[in-house]
This record gives sequence, C-alpha cells and structure tokens, in this order.
Amino acid sequence: MSLNPDSQRLTTQTSVSAVTSFVLGLMSPVVLCSCLPTILTSLLAIILGHVALVKIKRSNGTLFGRWQAITGLVLGYIFFPLSLYLAPMYFNPPDFGNAAQANRNMSGLDQANLKLSSADAIASGNSPQATALASDFSIVLSAAINAAIVEDGGSDADKELDDTCKVYCQLNKDSVCFLVKVPQYRKYEDSAKDALDQFAWASGCNAVENSQLPQDARMGIGLRGLLLYGSVLTGKADSEDPFLTSGSKEVLNNFFAQDPAEGQPENQPNFSPD
Repeated sequence: MSLNPDSQRLTTQTSVSAVTSFVLGLMSPVVLCSCLPTILTSLLAIILGHVALVKIKRSNGTLFGRWQAITGLVLGYIFFPLSLYLAPMYFNPPDFGNAAQANRNMSGLDQANLKLSSADAIASGNSPQATALASDFSIVLSAAINAAIVEDGGSDADKELDDTCKVYCQLNKDSVCFLVKVPQYRKYEDSAKDALDQFAWASGCNAVENSQLPQDARMGIGLRGLLLYGSVLTGKADSEDPFLTSGSKEVLNNFFAQDPAEGQPENQPNFSPD
C-alpha cells in the first residue's frame, strides 16, 4: 500500500495572533497622536504578541509571523507605559483658564523673575524708563565683572570672564529694584561674590543717579544665578553701601507692592516688548 505524497505535506499559515498584535502595535502611536488613550491597543498588542510567539514555537514550523509578533510586542511595550503616563490628561484635561488665573495671582516679584528668566533681551522693566535703567545697570556691572574678575595669569584676553548680566528693573514712585541674573554666579568663589555685591550696588547707584527718583528713594538689588538668589541688598539709592544684605529674595517683595511710577498699573509689572 503506497502513501500519497501530497498527504504528507504540512500546511503552513501566518499566525492570526501575530498579525493582530502587529496591527494593534502600529495603531498605538496613531491613536496616541489623536489624543485617544492607547492603553487598550498597546496592552492587546503585548498579550497577543506573547500568545503568537508561544504558538509559533509549538507549531513545528507550520505557523509563521514571528517578526510581526515581535514588532507588535516592541510597540506595545513602548506605548503602554506612555499611555499610562498620559492617561490623567485624557480624563482631566488642563484648565487653561485656571492656569491664566494662577499666573495673574502670582506676586509681582515672581512675575518679574519669570520675565527675567525667559527674556532674550539684556534689559527689561515695568516701563520704558525702567528698561533704560536696567540697560545702564547691565552695562556698568558687566564691564566691572569683566575688568576685575580675571583668571590667574590673565594677561591673555581670552581668559577674561565674559559674564553679561541680564537685568529687570521695577521702577516705583519712590523706590527702584534691580533683579540681576549672572549666568556663572554659582561658579564664583565667596571673595568674588563679595566683590560682585559691591559692584552691583555701585552699578545701581550709577543707574539711578540721573533719574527722577527723590533723594531718599530706596533701592533693592537681587543677585541670582540661573535660578537661585545668592545675595539681596537693600538701602538708600544715594548711599555708598547697603544697610541690609540677605540671601532671601522675599525681602524684595516690598518693592513690588508699592505704587509704580506714573503711567504703570499698580502692583503689576508691565512686560512691554523688549
């Protein structure tokens, strides 16, 4: 009795689980970009991908689709944790109205610090006159830094510390406050920071010398690096030395709670275009 050779051929096919995992894996980034949760598609891609690999291994070569299953698994493992992270946004979208209200509720000092951090211009202020004072302050202080703080053996010009300061000025009727961002402030040694305090105070006195502020006007200066304040100075604008030094920026809140100079809204810095 002879056997029909055709009866010994094994039927081969592609695993349905592998193809489904592959398709669901491809769908995950699509639905994610469409602001839809991908938890379901990515989770099914993972489950069906594993099921497909097990079936393919046990099929003795009758099932294909290994690369589809692996692709579905990879995509599923990438987008499943991402979808879990973004899930709160789907069900609780951000309230931009409340965010705007929160920004309005920020103190004047915090708003000025935000302006100082984000502005590209060297000088800014709550009025054109304040911006001009901030510009004068920046020029004088930056020149003092570059002239006085030089590395050892600094005969070479390229060894000078080029640290141009960004300044925000809050100009009020009887006071002025300078917020100063010194990019490399954290790298300064204590002796250099002490010198910087003196330079900053002298720069402030120079900037307001020809302003219309009264003789007994108060001045505040805050020196900071990229984020944190290191020194805060307050005193009379016509005094050679400040009478109060502090490391807390909160001391400067008083300068932003006073009446601004004429033409400016009360308690609110005017972020005019730089």
